[in-house]
Amino acid sequence: MEDIKEKKLLFRANMKARLKKLTALEMAQKIRKIEDNLFDFANFMEAKTILFYLTENSAMVTENILKQIHLLEKTLVLPLFREGKPGVKLFKIDSLNQDVVDASHLNMKVPNASRCKELSIERMDIAFIPGLVFDEKGNRLGQ
Repeated sequence: MEDIKEKKLLFRANMKARLKKLTALEMAQKIRKIEDNLFDFANFMEAKTILFYLTENSAMVTENILKQIHLLEKTLVLPLFREGKPGVKLFKIDSLNQDVVDASHLNMKVPNASRCKELSIERMDIAFIPGLVFDEKGNRLGQ
């Protein structure tokens, strides 16, 4: 089991190193390809309620995706992980400017629970989970 953990850590470290070597143009091209693939993805286009994560490291990647979600009049939902409590709560976001706050301890932006409506996981049509490295079956390796 430790061998698998070590391999996952190595894959993640290698990917981080590769990403750091990319030029701004190369990164922009990769982001554009991600967006194009997403916007051509039938499940995304058919989904009405979308669970998304806003990590600090993904700001460049998510900006156009969030604009598209808004333009397509889809419901954006963000998770709220409560410090010291198990589980996650999901909240509908009406305004990124007013309904989202920084959670520096998680290195991500989260819903302002006092402003947003909580939704159940059953209401989600699709969820986009961030990841750095995936296996050939699409499973995320590590956090």
